Parts: sequence; C-alpha cells; structure tokens
Amino acid sequence: MDLTKIREPFGLLDDETQAALQAHGGPYEVFSGDDWYEGHPSWSKGYAYRAKPQPARKTVYPWDALDDRIKWAAVDQDGWLCLSSEKMKPGSYTFQENSGYKLYNVIKFQRGDEPWQETLQRRPGYEGDE
Repeated sequence: MDLTKIREPFGLLDDETQAALQAHGGPYEVFSGDDWYEGHPSWSKGYAYRAKPQPARKTVYPWDALDDRIKWAAVDQDGWLCLSSEKMKPGSYTFQENSGYKLYNVIKFQRGDEPWQETLQRRPGYEGDE
C-alpha cells in the first residue's frame, strides 16, 4: 500500500490503512480546498490525509568525469547512458543520432524518477544546440 497515493477521507479507509498511515510518523499532507498542503493530521474522519510524497529524484550526470567534447547526456529506456557532442532526440526506446555527430551508449546508468524521455540534459555552462 502506497501511503502517498491516498485520496479518500480518513473515515473511508480500511482499518489497516488507517493504522499504517497513523504509524507512518510523517511528514503528512492534508487535502484542503483543491490541493494538498503539508500539515499535522487531526485524524478527522472527513479529511483526507496522506504521507507526503518525496520529491522526484532528478538524474545527475558525472559531468566532471566526461570528456569536454560531450555536451549532452541522457538515459534511455533500458538504462543506457547516451552521450553526444550535439543535442539528441528521443526515439521509440532510446535517444537517436542525427547525422554529423556521435552517440555513445557506454554504460548502464541509474536514472532518476523522471520518464526516460525527459532525462536529456545539456552540460552545465554549454550554450550551444538549442
């Protein structure tokens, strides 16, 4: 059971989910109006509470360890690190080459929580290939 996905009022949750949520210890979010807000639950049956979701973990590339010619990095669907001297485009399952530059799928790499199509990053400080 994912305590960060709760949407129902506390009073409508089964006893096991109520107990797990109370035992979680926080931080918690309370649904109020039209959004979730961090707060301390009063465990009122009419309010929805959930464990506060952790922020998404963004992929971090080892730029200092990469050759300066590498200007773009991404991780494909299978976890392969894709490196290029020019901007890449996501394809069906990996980032695709355009003519005129090289794409290196070199090592398996642990990406963050974002979808693989959103892992493309430009080297910090590099201003080309918009």
